Amino acid sequence: MTQKRLAVRVMALFVLLLTAFTAPAAASAQEDEQCRAFAETDHQICGNFLEYWEANGGLEVFGLPVTDTFQELNWDTLTQYQVQYYERERFEYHPENEGTPYEILLGRLGVNVLEARGIDWTQLPKADPSEPYYMDVTGHAIAPEFWEYWSSHGLELGDEGISFRESLALFGYPITSPAMERNPDGDTVLTQWFERARFELHEDGTVLLGRLGAEMNTNDGQFAVRVQLEFDATLRKAMEDHQADGFLAGVWSPHVGDWLGTIGVADPITGMPYYLDTRHRIGSVNKTMTATLILQLVDEGQLSLDDTIDQWFDGVTYGDQITVRMLLNMTSGIANFTLNPRWQEDFFANPERVFDPQEIVAYGIEMEPSFEPGAGWEYSNTNYVMLGLIVEAVTGQDIRDLYQERIFEPLGLDETTFPEPDDASLPEPYARGVTWQGLPPEIREATNWNPSWAYAAGQMISTADDLRVWARALATGELVSEEMHAEQLTWVQVVPDVPEVGYGLGIVNDFGWLGHDGTVFGYDTVMLYRPDLDLSLVTLANSDIPTEELMWPAHSVAAGIMSIINREYPSEVVVQ
Repeated sequence: MTQKRLAVRVMALFVLLLTAFTAPAAASAQEDEQCRAFAETDHQICGNFLEYWEANGGLEVFGLPVTDTFQELNWDTLTQYQVQYYERERFEYHPENEGTPYEILLGRLGVNVLEARGIDWTQLPKADPSEPYYMDVTGHAIAPEFWEYWSSHGLELGDEGISFRESLALFGYPITSPAMERNPDGDTVLTQWFERARFELHEDGTVLLGRLGAEMNTNDGQFAVRVQLEFDATLRKAMEDHQADGFLAGVWSPHVGDWLGTIGVADPITGMPYYLDTRHRIGSVNKTMTATLILQLVDEGQLSLDDTIDQWFDGVTYGDQITVRMLLNMTSGIANFTLNPRWQEDFFANPERVFDPQEIVAYGIEMEPSFEPGAGWEYSNTNYVMLGLIVEAVTGQDIRDLYQERIFEPLGLDETTFPEPDDASLPEPYARGVTWQGLPPEIREATNWNPSWAYAAGQMISTADDLRVWARALATGELVSEEMHAEQLTWVQVVPDVPEVGYGLGIVNDFGWLGHDGTVFGYDTVMLYRPDLDLSLVTLANSDIPTEELMWPAHSVAAGIMSIINREYPSEVVVQ
């Protein structure tokens, strides 16, 4: 891929996260599959999972099903598998092992639940090697009280009786020493953790297995533990797949829970990780605020959505037909200036150059229109540079002051700034961004490349903490009238044959998620809100380098998290 071609794609293509929006449905039973339903939990076990469940201990060992089968990202291998949770375990289907005893594997729920509690079992004190039933693999010994149960239960691998390897396959090695612990039922019992189980010795001498599968599905006002671990795995997978130093992702909802995750570093020089107040260039998320200023001016009667742009700009083809609304919803046909080879050559020759907004508009309007006004849809940064200039022309004020007075201050966005044109710095603490673009094409730091070329289309700096507030305010129309908010949420279909994806007046509707993304040299941002869950999602990455499949770093994380949320909380939303 050439440097110029990558520049065009990164700056001109609006990435629609289609892979995230269709929630994977719970697997239904096939016509020839045998199933067993359980009224106690309102779930059933079918097919291979049922055969495995019945052959290896059934209700006593695994307990009742507590979920349907579904696709889940494995926290260890970072691969999607079909899984089902039971009160005490998790089954994982591996088609590559079909016909072998390993076609279905058990989850390492003992390790996973301890991890969710913030406990690293490898750092716990070890047992004395002279103890009976000592396992040097983990440095722990199975308590004598638990040995008989451990050694008398196992997976059916074809051995005579219950062999060591069959017990090991079912429960795994011990990963803690035995200790008195209070379990989730409130009982204080002798407890020992294994890779795949938790053993409990109750007062009557009975050994019971802890309900780890059920605990993984507990969601008392928060996302279930398994969901939070899957969010974490999504970050780890993005770190493996992308050339980025760090990521931040956050989800906030009073209904289904909050979660915040980071990985890597925001600043590879100091080693500083991402924080909620880490400053970050947000690119085209800036457009949502520019559109809000326009809608406020329309509310005040200073402007009309049907005003044509010839009163502010000369020399625009179809200028007497292109309206403010068309600039907002990307139906103007005005070409995207970032596709102009002249602009690309000028910028990459000197990324620190200060651009004037009128100069930027000229790059766009000197190109042939993409289509006649209103006859199509095409993402164009030129539209929003023009909108910023219209705001300043109508009000007689600097757009920087208007953002501050009309958006930042009312919402308390104290960490969001729109820098002066000649200021390429970021307030501390800030993320350092890398890009593959430039002359010649190579990975290089782009932190202080001057963003003045983006102006009202993408010059802004913000933080995850401010963006989570802005995501909700934007999507609910907090700063505009009900009438303007209805106009804002009038969608233009942007993907053929996909009516669930639309562009409004500076806002995107992606299968019911409302918001915007932003990719700018060195940085990638996604900011979205799902109204039915009152849920804000923000993902940040300090890189704009896409994969070969053209998935940008923060977009990749957002796609994964959205897919999980859609699966857990399905909704049917169609763009009207």
